Amino acid sequence: MKENEIIKSNQGSLPSKNSNALEKFEKLQGKLSALKTSLNKNEVIPRIYNQLVLFVLDGSRSMGSHSINNIPKAQDIHENVQKVLDRLRSSKNRTSFDIGMIAFSDESKNVFGIKELKDISENESFNSMKLLEKTGSTQFFPAFLKAESMIEEYMSNITNGLPRNALILLMTDGMMDDYKVSLLRIEKLKLKENVTISVMYLEDQIKEGSKWYYWNEETGEIDYSRECPTEEVRVERKRYSEKLKQYASKESLFMNTINPDSVRNHMIKSISDTSQLL
Repeated sequence: MKENEIIKSNQGSLPSKNSNALEKFEKLQGKLSALKTSLNKNEVIPRIYNQLVLFVLDGSRSMGSHSINNIPKAQDIHENVQKVLDRLRSSKNRTSFDIGMIAFSDESKNVFGIKELKDISENESFNSMKLLEKTGSTQFFPAFLKAESMIEEYMSNITNGLPRNALILLMTDGMMDDYKVSLLRIEKLKLKENVTISVMYLEDQIKEGSKWYYWNEETGEIDYSRECPTEEVRVERKRYSEKLKQYASKESLFMNTINPDSVRNHMIKSISDTSQLL
């Protein structure tokens, strides 16, 4: 072999007669790498945990107002809950998740009981307004009672001896009508072992020049004869936010936003921080 050919070989070149073999080898490596990636992506491990994710979704009349995405807030939340479930379905620990949902307004409704994640249809509706026969005020207390009952039943029915936890994901636009009594109930829930509460407050976008009106408690309707100053609206929204913060198990599990996409991200983070399964 000539000297210049030795130099080329040291630089990584191969004789031309082996180029076809090298090409085949590289293609085989590519296929093996793709197969490994596919196997890792589709890897599912047996249940190692009992993680209940309980969506508690506001279906009051105010959830019919539009979000910044120009669709009703209730529909926006439905779409983001579906994306959260898609994220769980992609987890190798997806067999460890169980799902429940409560829709609430004047009434509260246990929508489909508690199901394993695999049994939740991709077409399941999480639009709380469409799941209630009547939408009106925001009554937290009955929803919290129902959540407590569902969690107790879930915990008592576990027989596999694996660790267990229940995460309540409370989503609302904050205009609660039973603050004091519902806060007492949520404090009781927070004392329960292996129960965590995450709260998302989806605010209305307050634009300069927008008109706001007072709510008439007697009629249960907006009083269009009494306009409310924008600054007063801001103060009221801040007051709602401070109240709702007390519902969360800890401050990092509370968020307020005008962006429904941020609600989705907070849900995923809450599930990840609580269960360590994502």
